[in-house]
Amino acid sequence: RTSFVPILFLQLFFWDAAVLHRRASLDFPLSHCMDAGSSNCFYIKTEYSIWAWPDYIPLGCDDMRSNTISDKDKFHFYEPPGAKFYKCYTNVFRFGNVVGALGDVMALSAVAAVVIIYGSVQ
Repeated sequence: RTSFVPILFLQLFFWDAAVLHRRASLDFPLSHCMDAGSSNCFYIKTEYSIWAWPDYIPLGCDDMRSNTISDKDKFHFYEPPGAKFYKCYTNVFRFGNVVGALGDVMALSAVAAVVIIYGSVQ
């Protein structure tokens, strides 16, 4: 039964590394917001809590990017008033990422198998 924990971990790791990467932060996600086309960012105006399910507000990175491009004198990427926590989702589904994640999962699976077998023998 304890072998389900590593399997769940490996599935979540593969999904994050090869399909959809999630980043959560207290800081403004400038690098993700500037990534045109593959990142979607959201924020909340309350402190983050693992037990709460607040409604996230879209950050509006596309508008910030468009305003920065059209205005030569001003940088329009800014933190919204009252924002306290950010989440960004980035589409990382590429062939190289899938192959790399599969290799990592295979190596981590071997380590988990050795640990499980060692724990079962003792």
